[in-house]
Amino acid sequence: DQLIELRDGSVLLNSRSFATGSEQQRVQSVSKDGGETFTPSKFIDVPEPFNGCQGSIVGDKNGVLFLSHPNPKVNHGIAPSIIKELGGNINLTGRDHMTVWESRDDGGSYQVMKLIDSGPAGYSSLQHDGGDGLWILYEQSDPPAETLSSLGAEALIGALSVLNPDRFVLRLLEDVSRKEKVIGLPARVGLEHHVNGTIMSTSS
Repeated sequence: DQLIELRDGSVLLNSRSFATGSEQQRVQSVSKDGGETFTPSKFIDVPEPFNGCQGSIVGDKNGVLFLSHPNPKVNHGIAPSIIKELGGNINLTGRDHMTVWESRDDGGSYQVMKLIDSGPAGYSSLQHDGGDGLWILYEQSDPPAETLSSLGAEALIGALSVLNPDRFVLRLLEDVSRKEKVIGLPARVGLEHHVNGTIMSTSS
């Protein structure tokens, strides 16, 4: 869950949904009394992977909201296909395609602003710098090695897999999405800085 104050002083709560049989969309509610009470939660047009995922929301000086969250690809595995054939209402999607959405109507609607990472990616944190820059820190994983077991699992369950982050990646979106700098922060071994394609490593 994450709270943000809107232009009229109300408080918007943007939340992860359960997404294991219920509708797989993020949810929101609004408080008009400083957080004492909130409206009933409603689904918004931002998809959740199976079992949901944390997201992050911030605003800029003009009241534009930015939301980071996976935008999971369609799962073409055998198990999801069987579930759909049996009438099941579950999308067995994984955490991938880290994306930033924007809203210009105080969270009433969201549009995709930028695809950040097309690979496995999970939790994220946004920070607006007060000017035209937007920072995003997120979990990133490498694709699994192509062994017989991994290929078999992919054929069966597709993209539905547990995300074990290999690193944290920090990106700066300048002019809110036009230019980009990338800094990689591995979660396990050493520290790497990725800036304009150059990699510099130090041991931890």
